[in-house]
Amino acid sequence: MSKDVRATVAELADQGVVGITVAWADNNGITRSRTVPPRGLPSAVRAGIGVTPLFAVFDSHDAITFGHKGLGTPPGDVRLVPEADRIVRLSGQSGFAWAPGRLVAADGSDWPYDPRGVLAGGRRR
Repeated sequence: MSKDVRATVAELADQGVVGITVAWADNNGITRSRTVPPRGLPSAVRAGIGVTPLFAVFDSHDAITFGHKGLGTPPGDVRLVPEADRIVRLSGQSGFAWAPGRLVAADGSDWPYDPRGVLAGGRRR
């Protein structure tokens, strides 16, 4: 665990934060998220948080389109990795903090359906 992540965890705990919501926008612009306790941040930064690959084929009504080979069933794993240097405490919900996230393949490589990664030109770890 890096010194910066340890310091962030300690700072969040001192501020009374009990959950860090890691968010991403899906292909329809709908915000999706997962929340971890501060003690789970180091693991989330290192290995990510499990997310189904089906989010890549949800439509704007949360129906599964089955439009792409390999993305029509829930098996598999995509990892949601928080941008730890972008964590902010939420002023309206003082027990929570927020961070943007990026979706990566289970092995940490680029995942071709990650909207943030595509827009950033494939920038990764």
